[in-house]
Amino acid sequence: MSAIRAVIFDLGGVLYPFRDYSKFKYMCQKASADPKTKKNLIGWQEGALATSQVRDFFEQTFGILPKNVELEKIKLEDFMGPKHEKIWKCIKKLKQNDIKTALLTNNGWWTDKKDKSVIFEDLSLFDVVVESCKEGICKPNPRIFEITLNRLGLKPSQCAFIDDLEKNVESANRLGINGIQMVDQDQDLALDKLQQLLSVPLK
Repeated sequence: MSAIRAVIFDLGGVLYPFRDYSKFKYMCQKASADPKTKKNLIGWQEGALATSQVRDFFEQTFGILPKNVELEKIKLEDFMGPKHEKIWKCIKKLKQNDIKTALLTNNGWWTDKKDKSVIFEDLSLFDVVVESCKEGICKPNPRIFEITLNRLGLKPSQCAFIDDLEKNVESANRLGINGIQMVDQDQDLALDKLQQLLSVPLK
């Protein structure tokens, strides 16, 4: 039997592709290099700021969430492309083989009331869902991985984690989680690496 008892998935770039992945990578690079950008982005991800509070920042910095469009009319599908079907099939396969699944995502509050977060998919396939805006911390902070592990009731070595950002994977690896980077949204490469950790076929 496989020692892996759960697989933890990121949302953007893993479950769903970014429509403009080059813009997303630019956003990450700018957040790393510019203190103001980093403060706004982390403030949104950690739930301190709602989307409406940072939309000027998002529009000016990344060209998204334009103010001439009502926030309620902006669909999240505008940011994400069609779901990564191979990844979702993998999740169903894992569930069929009694392997737990978790969603761990850096996201923000979509509404000023902070009653709706930036998740728009049926989450019934996941045993655990951890959102940065609800926890007040975001990846790569090791605490958010520890929260996920505690809710799964598993040790780090019993879990695999798939994320598109190297810094998040490295943070997971330091805790002893089996981290896998999904490079350039390549589903096949990520699933091949996951398959090496599992005894059940994923395809």
